[in-house]
Amino acid sequence: MANPLYSRLDTSRREVRLLVLEPGASEGNVKCKLITRSLDDNPTYEALSYTWGETQFNQSILLNGHPTTISGNLESFLWTISHEREEKVIWVDQICINQSDIVERGQQVQLMRDIYEKAEGLLIWLGLPDDDSDMALELIIALSKLEQNLLEVPTILAVAQTPEMLPYYQALQKFLGRSWFKRTWIVQELALSQHEIMVICGERWLPWFTIARAAENLEHHRLMWFSGNTLFYTINIASVTSLQMLHRHPENNRLHQPRPTLFDLCWMLRAFQATDPRDKIFGFMGLATDLKRSSSFFPDYTKAVVQTYLEFVRFLITENKSLEFLRVASRATDSDFPSWAPDWRDSLSRSVTRPGYDSRVPKFSATGVSIPDARLSDDLKTLIVHGYAVQSIELLGDVLHHARSAPTLEKDTIVAVLRSWEDLATEVILDPYPNGQSRLEAFWRTLLGNSDVDAQDIPTSNPSLDYALMLERYIDKAGDFVDMPNRDDLIGKYARPFTVPMIRATYEQRYFVTNRGYMGFCPIYSRVGDLICLLPGTSVPIILRKIQDHYVLVGECYCHGMMKGEIFNTLGEDNVEEQVFNVI
Repeated sequence: MANPLYSRLDTSRREVRLLVLEPGASEGNVKCKLITRSLDDNPTYEALSYTWGETQFNQSILLNGHPTTISGNLESFLWTISHEREEKVIWVDQICINQSDIVERGQQVQLMRDIYEKAEGLLIWLGLPDDDSDMALELIIALSKLEQNLLEVPTILAVAQTPEMLPYYQALQKFLGRSWFKRTWIVQELALSQHEIMVICGERWLPWFTIARAAENLEHHRLMWFSGNTLFYTINIASVTSLQMLHRHPENNRLHQPRPTLFDLCWMLRAFQATDPRDKIFGFMGLATDLKRSSSFFPDYTKAVVQTYLEFVRFLITENKSLEFLRVASRATDSDFPSWAPDWRDSLSRSVTRPGYDSRVPKFSATGVSIPDARLSDDLKTLIVHGYAVQSIELLGDVLHHARSAPTLEKDTIVAVLRSWEDLATEVILDPYPNGQSRLEAFWRTLLGNSDVDAQDIPTSNPSLDYALMLERYIDKAGDFVDMPNRDDLIGKYARPFTVPMIRATYEQRYFVTNRGYMGFCPIYSRVGDLICLLPGTSVPIILRKIQDHYVLVGECYCHGMMKGEIFNTLGEDNVEEQVFNVI
C-alpha cells in the first residue's frame, strides 16, 4: 500500500523532498510539511546531521496534517528548533526519504553529495543536554584557544589532573562519546558541507570549528602532559580529527590534499558505526574520487551484506586496478567471508603499516608502480592472483600488547618485549643487515616502521634525530620519560618522536625473522613457515599460508629492506619465479 505522504520523485530532475518546519510549536504538536524540489533549481535549505537513536518510532508530529511517528531524537530536535520565530526549511533523511521504499533509498543515497554540498548550512544535532554538558562545552572553548607549543605547559593543561579540573575532562569524555561522533553517515554530511556548520546540544549552539580546534590541540598536547592517565586516552578525539581532515570547506588548510578513494574512506573510517552494514561502504560513496556514473558498483539495498562486500572487492580489482584491500582483509577468527575479503563490520583495523589516521598518503611501494594480475572466480569465493613468494617466516618473537595511544601504560611489559626482540635480533640477525645497514640501525628502523612521528620516511642517512639513543634511553628508563631530569626538554626530544611511531608500528604485532635474515612485524596469528609474498598491485608484502592445493591470506607485514621495492626490483636476478595463488 502506497504511503499518501510520498509521491514518486522524478529522478531525471534529481528531485528531493524538503521539510518545512512551522515556528511556535506547542507541547506535543510539532507541525511541518513536505515540499518537492529539484536540486538543479538550487533550492534554499539547511541540512540536518543527527543520529536516529532508538529504532522504534514512538514520537508523533503533524506532517502535511497527518499524525506521523518519528524517532525521539529527531522529535527533540524539531521541538527545540521550532521555538525560533521563522519557519525553517530542512533536509532530514528520516522524513524526506520514503524509508519503506528500498529503490528510492538507493536513488537518494546517490544524491547525498549534492544534497549536502548545496545546503546553505549544516545543523549538527547532538541531542538534549546532560547535567555536565555545559562543563564539556566550557572546556572545549578553552582548549580551542590554546597554542600548540611543545615546551610551554598551557595553564589549562598544567592543572588538568587536579581534582578541580578532572570533572571537566570527564564531561568532555562523555560529550565526545555521544552517538553522533560514531555514526557512519555523519562523515559525508560534515565533509561535504560548504557553508556554516553549527553544533547544537539542547539550547547551546557552537561552531564546529571550535570543537575541531579543541580536539587538535588536545591531541597535540596529551602525549606530553597526560602520560599514564588513562582518562585522557579514552576521550574520543580521533573521530573529530578525522572528520576535520576530510572536511573540504575553503578555510580548511587541508583542502589541497588529494581526495580519498572509496577504499581509503572505508579503511580509515571503519570505526564509525552503521545500523545497516552495507552503509559501511554506501555511507562514504559521496566523498570518493574513484566512482563514476558508469561505475559497476552503486548503492543497492536489495543485495545481501556479503554480496555487497564481495562485489566491492571485484570493483577494486577490475576498475581501481588495486589489491590494497588485502591489507585489511586478515582476521583471527572464522568468518562467512573468504580470507581475502575485508569484513567492514569489524571496526578494528589490524593493519601493520597504516600511515597514521590518514590512509590517503602512500607510504610504501613494495611492488613499485605495478598493476595486479588478479580476478575473482565466478562464484566470488576464490581470489586468483599472480605474484611471488620471496621469503618465509623462520622465527617469531613475543607479541606486544599495549595501549595504542598511551605509551607509558603497561610500560614494564612493553620494555620486556622490546628487550626480548633486541636479544633475538642480536642472536640471529647478521651485522651488517642484508641491505647494508648496521644491525642496530636496521633494528630501530624496523621498530619504528622506518617512519617518524608524522608517518614520513626517516632519511637513509643523517636522520635529524638520534633514534638509536632514543631506543637506548627508552629501554634503560623502562619506557618512562616523565620522571627524568629536564623533563620538558626530554619530552620534546625523546617521548613523542620515538613512542608515537613505535606504537603505530608494533601495536598488537609480532616480531619475526625470515629464512633469509630479514626482520619485521606481522599479524599475531602468523606461523613459522608462512610465505612472505610480493603481489603486484599491493604496496606492502602480503603473508599467505599454503593449505593443500590452495592458500589463505594471513595479512600484511612490515619487512625491513623490502618496503620500497628493493626485493621486487631484483626478482629476475634472484631467479624468483612468478606463481599463481588460489586464495580462498
